[in-house]
Amino acid sequence: MSASSSPRVRRGRPPRRVLIGALLLGVLVAYPVAMLLVGAVAPELPSGRVTDLFGGVVRIATTEGIPAMLLNSVLWAGATTLIAWALGVPIGYLLARTDLRGAWLARVLVLVPMMTPPYILALALTLLLQPGGLGDRWFPGLAAPLRGPFFGFWGVATTMALALFGLVALLVEATLRALPARLDHAAETLGAGWWSRSWRITLPLLRPAILNAGLLVFLDAISNFGVPAVLGPRANLPLLPAEIHALVTSWPVDLPLASGLSSLLLMVAIVGVLASGRLLRGVALPAGRSTPIRHRLGPFGQILAWGGLSLVVLASSVAPYSAMVATSFVERWGDGGAVHS
Repeated sequence: MSASSSPRVRRGRPPRRVLIGALLLGVLVAYPVAMLLVGAVAPELPSGRVTDLFGGVVRIATTEGIPAMLLNSVLWAGATTLIAWALGVPIGYLLARTDLRGAWLARVLVLVPMMTPPYILALALTLLLQPGGLGDRWFPGLAAPLRGPFFGFWGVATTMALALFGLVALLVEATLRALPARLDHAAETLGAGWWSRSWRITLPLLRPAILNAGLLVFLDAISNFGVPAVLGPRANLPLLPAEIHALVTSWPVDLPLASGLSSLLLMVAIVGVLASGRLLRGVALPAGRSTPIRHRLGPFGQILAWGGLSLVVLASSVAPYSAMVATSFVERWGDGGAVHS
C-alpha cells in the first residue's frame, strides 16, 4: 500500500467523541465528587469564605455512634453480598449448564426482583410480616416465627439480597456460556468427576464474574437508602445512608457532617474497587470456541431445582407483590391490622 493510500492519522486535538465523553464524566462524576469533598473539607468555600476547614471530617471522629454505623454498614453490605452469591451462583449454573425445563421462565422470574426497587420490596415484606400485618391475617402460624429473624441483621441483609441476587445469576450464566468446553471435556476424559471439575476448573474460571457481581452488589448495598430507612430502625441497625438522609432532611440541617459521611462511604467504595482489582490481577478467561455444556438433571433433579427456585421466587416476588396488591384494597390501617373496605 502506498503512502498516499494509507490511512491518515490525525494529530493535535483529540477526537470529538473523546471530548464529549470527558465532558460527560466531568459533569456527572467529577463535579459531584468535588462538591462532596468540598462540603466535607471546606463547607463555606462555595460562599466565598474559608472557615471551618475539615469541619466535616473532624465531626466524623467526634460524633458518637459513627464508628458503629460504619462497621454496621460494611458488615451489612458484606452479608448482603454473601447471600446474593449463595442465591445467584447456583441459579446461574442451573440456567447455563443444565437442561432445566422452562429455563426461559426461570430467567424471567429472576429478573422480576431486579426491576423492583429495594425500598418497595422492604416495605411490602414489612406489611406482610409486621405484628397485625397481612401475614398474621393469612398465615397466623407462619408469620410469627419469621418476624424475629426478618426484623434483625440477617433479615435486613436478606431483603437487600433478594433484590440483587439476579445480577449475580445473570453474570454467572453469561460467563459460563462464554467459557470454552475443551478444559471440562479434557478433565472428564482423564477421569475427573463432576465435583472435581467444578471445583478445580469451573469455579476458578468463574472467579472474575463472581467477584465483579459481588462488587456491584456490595456497592449497591452500602449506598442504598431505602432498605436501611424502612427496616434499619425496627432491626436496631443504624446504617450510614439512613443517617446521611436524616442529617440533610431533619432540623438542624448538618451538611458538613453529611458530606463527611458521604465521603467516608466513597472511600469504602474505592477500597472495594481496588481490592477487587487486586484479586483479579492476572486473571484471564481462556480463549476458544464456546460449546454449550448441558448436564441432564433427571426427574428428581428437575423437581429439586424448581423447588429451590420456587422458594426464592416466593420470597423475592410472589410474597411482596401479593402484599402490595392486598394493601391496595385496604381502607385503613388501624388497631395493628388491616381494615378492608
